[in-house]
Amino acid sequence: MKKKGLLQNLKEKFITQNTPETTHPKITEDNPDIRKIRMNVKGVVQGVGFRYMTKRVADNLGVTGAVWNEDDGSVSIEALGTNETIELFIKMVKSSPSPSGMVNEASVEETPDLVFSSSFKVTYK
Repeated sequence: MKKKGLLQNLKEKFITQNTPETTHPKITEDNPDIRKIRMNVKGVVQGVGFRYMTKRVADNLGVTGAVWNEDDGSVSIEALGTNETIELFIKMVKSSPSPSGMVNEASVEETPDLVFSSSFKVTYK
C-alpha cells in the first residue's frame, strides 16, 4: 500500500478541521431557496491544489457547481446551495481551502441564471 505524501495529509487535516460536519439539505432544481453565485479568486490559486480542495469543501457542504482555472492565473467558481451553505463556502474559499494557496482578491456575484448542477466538478475551460 502506498503511503500518502505529507502535502496530502496536510490538505486532508486542513479540510477536516475547517469544514463543519453538518448535514446540509440536498440541492434540487425545484428548490426556490437556492442561491446561485459566481466567484473569481486571485492570488496563489493555481498549481497548489486549490481547485481540488475547493471541490472537497463544496462536497462537504453540499454545494454544487464547478471550479476551473482561468488564463490570467485566477480561478473561477460557480456554486449553488442554500444561503447558509453558500455563505460558509464563500468564507472558506476566501481563506483558501488549499494550505499552499493564498487568496489576495475575491469577487462574488449573484447569478440567478446559473444552470442547475447535481454535483460539484473540477472542469477545464
